[in-house]
Amino acid sequence: MEIELKNITKKYGANTALDDFSAVFTTGVYGLLGPNGSGKSTLINVIVGLLKRNSGEIFFDGKSVSELGETYLENIGYLPQYPKFYPNYTVYEFMHYMSVLKALDKKDIPERIDSLLTLVNLEAYKDRKTSALSGGMRQRLGIAQALLNNPRFLILDEPTAGLDPLERIRFRNLISGIAEERTVLLATHIVSDISFIANRILLLKNGKLLLMDKPENLLKAMNGNVWLLTVSPELVMEYQKRFQISNVRYTEAGCELRIVSEKCPDVNQADLVLPNLEDVYLYYFGERGAE
Repeated sequence: MEIELKNITKKYGANTALDDFSAVFTTGVYGLLGPNGSGKSTLINVIVGLLKRNSGEIFFDGKSVSELGETYLENIGYLPQYPKFYPNYTVYEFMHYMSVLKALDKKDIPERIDSLLTLVNLEAYKDRKTSALSGGMRQRLGIAQALLNNPRFLILDEPTAGLDPLERIRFRNLISGIAEERTVLLATHIVSDISFIANRILLLKNGKLLLMDKPENLLKAMNGNVWLLTVSPELVMEYQKRFQISNVRYTEAGCELRIVSEKCPDVNQADLVLPNLEDVYLYYFGERGAE
């Protein structure tokens, strides 16, 4: 399977939310990384047909989605950033309702619902009202409904926002497990959500695609730009003004600063360290220091 986005542009009046965006997706997990307002949700809404693009085209297995119509949408599973559930429906009733909307064969619906609730570990809660679910449960239910039509292209918009660390780990493991035979596009501004599971990472800023590459290649390109330096507490503010600092840790020896900089912040004291994806994020999306 292949989804190609070619020269997609989306404008809101004079504001360009997507600027000539092009990318090709195949099987695997793609992490769409960028700060709030970078255009992630706009891109997703264009892909799923909720927004009309001003220009550009989308191709599904080489065919224009404009020509495919509903055939294209039948291959899409979508979890929006703020999923809505009918509060008086039980988990099972909601899944059944969504199955009907997605035109599943009636005789297959009960088995499909049961298998998906088992997959997302909600089988014991199928009679619980959706309004009584925790945040993590609601997100898992959102994933289950997105998988009802067995989509080849699963799209998740900020799926772990508001979840506690344990639920986020569970969610990542779930996504990793269901991505073996489909394409998953996961949009987030939380680096840890994709650092362990993404096959490719897209960096989106102000509607422009800055980079699309394997995580290991992004890290390799950052070699020589991340430093560890220990300074006295009264000097922390000075270094924050001059450099991008991804972490400050207070130790008995002083304040340990993790600095992202193409220049060595202190020839006599700073040590080069291996970069991580948070360093990559800061390098491309953080405010630049004076130097």
